[in-house]
Formats: sequence, structure tokens, C-alpha cells
Amino acid sequence: MVLTMSAEETRRAARRYMQGWRLSIIPVPKAAKNPGRDGWQHERHTPDEIPQLWREDLGIGCLWGKPSNNYCDVDCDWVEAARAADHILPRTRSFGHPAAPKSHRIICVTDDLPKTKRYLVPGKEPGRMVVELLSTGAQSLLPPSWYSNGTRRQWFAEGTSARMGGQELREAVADIAAAAWLARNWPGEGARHDYAKAAAGYVLRIFPASVAYG
Repeated sequence: MVLTMSAEETRRAARRYMQGWRLSIIPVPKAAKNPGRDGWQHERHTPDEIPQLWREDLGIGCLWGKPSNNYCDVDCDWVEAARAADHILPRTRSFGHPAAPKSHRIICVTDDLPKTKRYLVPGKEPGRMVVELLSTGAQSLLPPSWYSNGTRRQWFAEGTSARMGGQELREAVADIAAAAWLARNWPGEGARHDYAKAAAGYVLRIFPASVAYG
């Protein structure tokens, strides 16, 4: 079987993630976000299986948390969340796409793993997800996996992953969610002073009740 260059690239990336980074990865249908099959959370593969698993240019899903040696993904859905993460999280490996180059931040947890947690704003309209902390039981797609719009995920900062304690990471992601929400709803001229004075109290009293946690 003759592989296209993109399939060969995917195989090389899969081998690097397994052998070099010690991540637990699974195949995901091309341009899909989810594996689309039961039991994917329990799959464990070896480098020898890569030629059979990635016969085509499939996506590479990473099983975060315990299967991947305590690596977690901070997935910033809002652009405001990604900007907040620049100031709240330490410098670390990041990937995304050209319009959102650092939407995913990879963190290595040094002690007890946090649970997967998702921060959403109320309502039914699309775009409610602010930021997600992806840990054991969750997966996301690594480069060079395809997006449904025809672009590919790519690394924007490879280097090394930052190391954080589990509680420290939980608190940081909660701070990112709060900062993103405040930034998106920041008022115009004339009301900023009063808004700024009330912001801290609002975060403590109102924001937790307005957010759905996964």
C-alpha cells in the first residue's frame, strides 16, 4: 500500500508522541473531533501497531491524564481564554491553528491529577464553552490532525511542557475562565470604573452559579 505524504506524516507524529513524549494516543476519523466508537477511553496501543492503526491520514487523539503520564490539556475555546492563559499559565507546549495558535496548552501534573472540568456560560446558543481542563477520561486531537474546515492542527511552541501541581492547575483554569468571562463582558467608556470595583465580588458570588461544571 502506497501512503500519501500526509499519512506518512501522521505515522511519524504518532510514533513521536508514543515513544518520545510517552503519550497514549488513539486513531480518530479524519476531520472528526471524537473517536466515534465505544470504549475508546480504555484503548492502549503500542508503536508496533501504528502501521495498522493509521493506514490512512486519520486524526491522532491523545488520552489525557493517567494514560499519558499525567499530561493534561488546557483547551481555550474563547480567544479571551487563550489571552488570559498567556498571563496565568507558565510557558509551555502549545498547539492550535493559525486563527487560534495557542488554544491548547499542555501541562504535566506533578502530583494528584485534577478531574476533567469544563466551564460553560448559560444558554443554548453555540460558543458557550469558555475553557476546558482535559484530564483522565478525556481526549483531544494532536497535530497534524485535520479540522473539519480543512485546516490542520499545528504546534506553535514545542519545547517542553510546564510542570504544575494538580490543585495549582485547577485554580489556574478557574482563573482563566473568570478572566475570559470578564474580558468578553467588559463595558465601554463611562462604566468601567464601577464595573472594575464590582468585578471581584461578582466573580466570588455570581460567576460560579452562572457556570456549568463538567
